[in-house]
Amino acid sequence: MTSGPAHGIFVSKMKADGSIRSFVALDPGQMVRIGLERAIRKMAGTGAHVTWVPGRNLHCSLVFLGNITRDELQKLCDGLDACVACIPRFTLEVSRVGTFGRPGHPRVVWAGLEQHSRLAELYNSAFQAAGMLDITLDRRPFRGHITLGRVRGAHNLDALQKCLNGMRDQSFGSMVVEQVQVYRSVLSSTGAEYTLEHSASLCMG
Repeated sequence: MTSGPAHGIFVSKMKADGSIRSFVALDPGQMVRIGLERAIRKMAGTGAHVTWVPGRNLHCSLVFLGNITRDELQKLCDGLDACVACIPRFTLEVSRVGTFGRPGHPRVVWAGLEQHSRLAELYNSAFQAAGMLDITLDRRPFRGHITLGRVRGAHNLDALQKCLNGMRDQSFGSMVVEQVQVYRSVLSSTGAEYTLEHSASLCMG
């Protein structure tokens, strides 16, 4: 992810129709990122057909907004500031690896987040802020995780599964949750590029 404008300032690269592809997320921090990158390199060594997430793009998604206007982005960030300001900062353990999808047919490889009451509170607050916009939101139950890769085919899945089994209980360290980030996502032939648009701070607690 690349750094964007300072807190509260918006200088966004828009699509031709004036919309900005955006999402609300948590940054795992440098130490956790290093551990996850090491795990990704190990899993990539299996030769499985997986598109692995670049280390700079690793994050925990809270709410995907899709394409919104600049005014909606400003409204979202103002609402997010207000909604999370009363939530105390906290620490989350990042551990375990697993997959989403049917047995034998994984779709997503993920690293797990500790089930913390404040993470659920933060998700609800982010969803509340996003709910102020006239957009359709994904209302599936929230399952805190960091996506590591997306499975594209069946090649070498057995080797990948064996590797995953060896990391079931692995710890990647702790992430200190002090802010919630809003990112802009620009899709290209080489993958997604994320740029920080705004950071909403939690209270000192």
